[in-house]
Amino acid sequence: MSANPVQNAPPAETMEQRVQRLLATWRDETAVISSSTALVAHPAYRELIALGRPALPYLFRDLEQTHDGHLSSALAAITGAQPVQPGDGGRIRLVAERWLNWARENGFRW
Repeated sequence: MSANPVQNAPPAETMEQRVQRLLATWRDETAVISSSTALVAHPAYRELIALGRPALPYLFRDLEQTHDGHLSSALAAITGAQPVQPGDGGRIRLVAERWLNWARENGFRW
């Protein structure tokens, strides 16, 4: 008698776990890349965007912990917002703070 495939399936990944896995993959595989275009074109980054609004609390939590302003394009794609000012480019920590302030002002909790 064969085992029931449903019983042997790994537990479903939570949204938080999926976001953490995708962020880790993206960071591991782009650690030596300096091109912003290449960073945002990475498949894991594109998948983060595809997760949409349900991923936002976990992205904001990560942003608060890492201050990784490279998430700005993903956040803009998901929210349609652009709290980053034109002169902020390249100032990664400031970009992160602008997004975190926007998130708090718009009722996000993480």
